Amino acid sequence: MLTLKPTSGGVPKPFAGETIVLPYNDPQALVECFESFPDEIAAVIIEPIAGNMNLVKP
Repeated sequence: MLTLKPTSGGVPKPFAGETIVLPYNDPQALVECFESFPDEIAAVIIEPIAGNMNLVKP
């Protein structure tokens, strides 16, 4: 799991510090995240079209 460093303005540092970014196309990482933080996850945001990767793995 990766922590997020904001790449645009407007994201308060405390919010970014509470954000977890998972590897692309890795459902097991999501399962492990829920197992690691069972009572701490407020939302899951999924980007249906990866727009900021410069590359989309098949």
